[in-house]
Amino acid sequence: MKHTRILTALTLALVSSAATPALAQAVEGAKIIVLDQKQVFEQSAAGQDGSKKLKPLLDAIEAKVKGYQDGFQKEKEGLDQARAKAVFSEQDYAKKLDDLQRRANNANDEITQKKNDFQRSNQYIIYQINVAMQPIMQEIMTARSANVVMERGAVLLAAPALDVTATAIQKLNAKLPSVSITPPTQAAAPAKK
Repeated sequence: MKHTRILTALTLALVSSAATPALAQAVEGAKIIVLDQKQVFEQSAAGQDGSKKLKPLLDAIEAKVKGYQDGFQKEKEGLDQARAKAVFSEQDYAKKLDDLQRRANNANDEITQKKNDFQRSNQYIIYQINVAMQPIMQEIMTARSANVVMERGAVLLAAPALDVTATAIQKLNAKLPSVSITPPTQAAAPAKK
């Protein structure tokens, strides 16, 4: 077992040392620019517009969750108190508890649907920004004679001159000042014959 580990380690060392010059040659002609996508989404007019439009949806979901939790909790406490005082039979208590659980499950389904709708809206905002960014980044790559765009988070260290985020945000603001939070409806699947 020990010999297998040593052999594997030696093989990996040989393969990686052989691959390093080849990899360096493959990227020798690379002209790289860097883009911080998170900053684009947070600071662009479109990203800020999307966040502003999504906030009331998120607030409504959170309020509904809190309302349901508080209401069901109070109702459960009331049932438990009535049970302790023997206001109704164990059978009636079980029925009321089952009804409460059914309504809680329905409420949970409703919240899940609202969260899914929220996620679709959020994804649609990202989609609109990404679609608008494609020609912008192509234009910036051409202007900078670049052939690679790297995400800022994937770069350990880069000269500030390589970062095109501010330029991309400026161009995106001109091209896409606002976004929709209503995704297009999906076409119904054709009927099978």
